Amino acid sequence: MRAFAGSILPLLPRLRRYAAAITGSSRTGDRYVELCLETLIQELQRLAPHRGTAVQLFELLHDAIDACGLGNEAPAELEFDGSLGRAVGCLPTVDRRLLLLTLLERFSLNRAAEILAMPKQEARHRFARTCAALRDVCVARILVIEDRKPLADGLADLISQSGHTVIGIATDTRSAAALARRRHPDLVLADLHRGMGGIGPVRAMLKGEDLPVVFLGGRPEALRWRGGAPVFVIDDPWDPRMVEDMINRALFSRVTDDTALSQAVGG
Repeated sequence: MRAFAGSILPLLPRLRRYAAAITGSSRTGDRYVELCLETLIQELQRLAPHRGTAVQLFELLHDAIDACGLGNEAPAELEFDGSLGRAVGCLPTVDRRLLLLTLLERFSLNRAAEILAMPKQEARHRFARTCAALRDVCVARILVIEDRKPLADGLADLISQSGHTVIGIATDTRSAAALARRRHPDLVLADLHRGMGGIGPVRAMLKGEDLPVVFLGGRPEALRWRGGAPVFVIDDPWDPRMVEDMINRALFSRVTDDTALSQAVGG
């Protein structure tokens, strides 16, 4: 039993976050996580040693939700944040699960297809179609903090090409704070190098603002929940695809309600 608990416990924060996202409520999501774990304790043989624990745990969560009939309907208690969250909540069940398994929980598309017992080709088709359908509502207003003009201009081009909008480029946290108050961004993209001063000053600048922040040039283990919205860090060296992917991840962090996500990441 100790070995069983050791393999399951590290996965519970992810399972709770995902359950809150697909049901639309942290309270409802936690009930299904409890049901999933109760089923697993009673039927330990369902956890096959030759398959990944995470894959099987997410499969069991879906089984628990479907057994109660929720899988055939849209979430009833939407706590999703903003237009993106509402659009995700209205997706067909399988598309919502596929999208959140990949963008929120970081499973590969092939692994997500395995969890959903779906052919890989169908998963690729559904994922592309769903992303295209969400593109219009997934437009984010992004504030860039970068004091090197060539890099700032490159990031602005990348953001625009990704379908988002740059609401301003600041060269320091003081001007960034003024822009944030005036233009109300959905997300902040900041450079950790040179004069930016690191994570602390940027978060202090945004005190009271519920904004996800993506930092460039840090280390992945610097990702921490420090109250409010989460911090995302891209390690060096980074490329445009990594930046675009992390922006999407940061936006999808807001699909779950703040309480559930803070407990999941911090718990």
